[in-house]
Amino acid sequence: MVEIFYLFNFRYIIASVFNRAEFVGNPYVLIAIGVLVIFQLGFTYLLLLQTLFGTVAIGIDIWLRNCIALPPWYYFWLIYTHSD
Repeated sequence: MVEIFYLFNFRYIIASVFNRAEFVGNPYVLIAIGVLVIFQLGFTYLLLLQTLFGTVAIGIDIWLRNCIALPPWYYFWLIYTHSD
């Protein structure tokens, strides 16, 4: 899901990414993010895809641990501060 933050970070080369147009300026970006989230949840939780790819569902404890340990804003900050 880090790709979502990466997508928002590199939409403008010079301008700041912290503005309203960044999030609602292009409806196709929001549609792509929605599709990405649906595919990711399907890949993670649908039994057919779990069998096909050899994966298992992630429990709520893992979700909480990852959200606390490495929140998405950390990746956004990391990419934003190290991109030149």
